[in-house]
Parts: sequence; structure tokens; C-alpha cells
Amino acid sequence: MLKFRLILFLLIASCSFAVAQPLVRISGIVYNQEKLPLSQVTVIVLGQAQSTVTDEFGVYTIYSKSKTFSIKYTLLGYQPKILKFNEHSGARITQQISLVANINELEQVDITDKQNQLSNTTTINIADVASMPLVSGNFETMLKTLPGVSTNNELSAQYSVRGGNFDENLIYINDIEINRPVLIRNGQQEGLSFINAELVSKAKFSAGGFEAKYGDKLSSVLDIRYDKPDSNQTILSTSLLNTSLTTKQIFKHSFLLAGLRYKNNANVLIKQDEKGSYSPNFGDVQVLYQYDISPKFNISFLGNLNLGQFKLVPTNRETQFGTLNTTLRLNVDYTGQEIDDYQTFGTAITATYAPKPNLVIKFINSYFNTIERERFDIDGRYIFDEVDNSFPLENFGPITKNKGIGSYYNYGRNSLN
Repeated sequence: MLKFRLILFLLIASCSFAVAQPLVRISGIVYNQEKLPLSQVTVIVLGQAQSTVTDEFGVYTIYSKSKTFSIKYTLLGYQPKILKFNEHSGARITQQISLVANINELEQVDITDKQNQLSNTTTINIADVASMPLVSGNFETMLKTLPGVSTNNELSAQYSVRGGNFDENLIYINDIEINRPVLIRNGQQEGLSFINAELVSKAKFSAGGFEAKYGDKLSSVLDIRYDKPDSNQTILSTSLLNTSLTTKQIFKHSFLLAGLRYKNNANVLIKQDEKGSYSPNFGDVQVLYQYDISPKFNISFLGNLNLGQFKLVPTNRETQFGTLNTTLRLNVDYTGQEIDDYQTFGTAITATYAPKPNLVIKFINSYFNTIERERFDIDGRYIFDEVDNSFPLENFGPITKNKGIGSYYNYGRNSLN
């Protein structure tokens, strides 16, 4: 029993001695090569949970539990440094450190941009199409943000460049000239333009001074590219006005782009001054398939079917206009209806041969057909008045003077094949 107590006493005494061993303290200043103090240098005792950082004067203090240890000094932009120590217990060491800047020489980077200085074209950022609010849903509406381009109807895809007519603008898709319906008279009759924004990979616009290969139109040219996608994709987009389904598929020697779209903008049309029953329904199907026979020769097929029907049974219209002193109001009551049908079909086959990097030979054979029907039979009876423009009154005041009363009759049977 006495022997057991002696062993227990010796164990407790040895533990107390181990705990009571004093720590080794290391302190100093960390400099750079110009002898300037470095702050925020990380100082770590390797293998122990001891770390600290230097202050704004480069001063640090750290402790080690063992007599043999290593300390690592690190700072971003400088080469790390490790020092080994073998000291007695309770030692007080002053260690000044100088860190060397870590200079990494980067390889030369060449940035090259190619641009035809003789070409007066503007590259359109395709990514902006998705974020831009478009009532018509047509790609051409983006052009109104460019200098020299103007539109007079947000429902229409037509645009005027530098004061030219709306029919003086060329549109090309993969070097194929695109034709558009002829009989459309206003924006509410327009459906979907030929350009499917989901299929566009590149777009360039020129407001004059373009190359002779685009033809002899006077105002502008819009050059659209449908190119090979980088991955297989299926995109479904829907809103209160439009719905579209797009697929992009890559095969071993070919690729396929296909788009299906539908548009009904009745929710917008009913907010116009002319009230009535609107029934606009527009849709189209578009396909591009390209097969690479060899690295230098390929054949592509582009097809489009665009269908549109616009029905309107007008009831009445009220329009107020004039000046601050003279306010006029026109009330019209309608009877009759308007029914318009537009069917366009276009297809093209393109053979491309590129024997050299700077030589491309293309053979393009295209076909376009349109069937357009307009039938309207509308009788309108109007009253033209001058009203009191007192501001406190809602919708102006009562009629002060009658300017006229009458009727008119619109009748048309237009067909185009």
C-alpha cells in the first residue's frame, strides 16, 4: 500500500512539473527589403495551435509549448519564410525577419481585334434583347435605340432610317434576303416578324454606306446570323402576349435550329382609343438545318411558315385633342367588321464552299410566296364637339359648341398572291 502511494505521488509531481514548464517566447519585427516594417504578416508555430499577425509597426510576439519548433512567416506578395528553433524552456528570443517580395512575371498576352475600317456597321448586343421590354415582341424594335433610327408605332416592327421610307430597309438572314407582307397598313395588323430572337447568334446593322453585296436599297441593312449552337438546348418562353418554343441540336456532322412562336396581343389593343372586339392571332414555324459534307463544303436549308389573322369588330371611339384654350372631342360609333389574313412561306437552300481561309463561294436559291387578304366593311358616324376645359371637372366639362356631325364608310376587298 505504501508503494502504491509513492508511485501515485511521483506521477502527480511529474505532471505538475510538465504543466509548470515555462513557454518559449519569440518576438521581433518583420521588415521588407527596404527595411520598412510589414503589417498583417501571419506568424505560425508549425504543428501547434499558435498564430498571430504583425501590427502596423511590424511587431509580433508568439509562444511555443516545445523547445524544438519551426515558425513560418507569410504575407501575400512575399515569399514565405520558415525558421527552425532549438531553445531551452522559458527562453526569450528576439528574431528580426526580412521578407523578399515575390515577383511573378506573367507571360505576354496579345489581344487582337479585326474590323473592316471601310464598313459602316454597328454590332448589336444579342443579350440585350431578353432584358428589353418589347410590346410587339419583334427583334427589329431594338433598332430604335440606335442613332438615325425612328419608329412611329411601338406595335410595329417597321422602322425608318435617316428619314427614309419604311420599305427601304434590307433584312438578311445567313445572306438570304427576307421579304415581308405588303398589304399591312398599321401596327395592330402586324404579327411576328421573320427574325426569331431565340435563334439569333450575331446581328449587325448599317445605317448607310454598306457593302454592294446587300443590294440597292437606300436606307439601311440588318444582317442576322443563325449559327451553330455551342450545346443542345430547349427553350420555352411564355408571357401574356407571346409564347415560343425553341430547340437547338448538335449532331456529328450537322446541327438543327427550330422555333415555334405564337402571339396574341389583344390585351394591348383593347387599351386603344378605338374600342371593340379584337382577335389577333399570329404564329410561325422556322427551321434551319446545316450539314457539313466536308470541312470546306456544307449545305443548309432555311424554311419559314408565317400565319396571321386579325379580326376587329369596332364599337366606338372617343378622342380628345386640341390646345389648352380649345379642347376638342371626337366621338365615333361603328358598325361592321374587319378580317385580315396573311400567309407567307419562304425557303432557301445554300451551298457554301470555302477552299481557302480568305475565299468563300456561296450558291443561294430562295423561294418566297405570300397570300394576303383584307376584307373590311365598316360604317362610322361621328360627332365633333368643343368641350369646356375647366380643370376641376373630370374628363373636361360639357359640350360648349358643336363643330360638326357626319358619317363615313370604309369598304375594301384587297388580295395579293
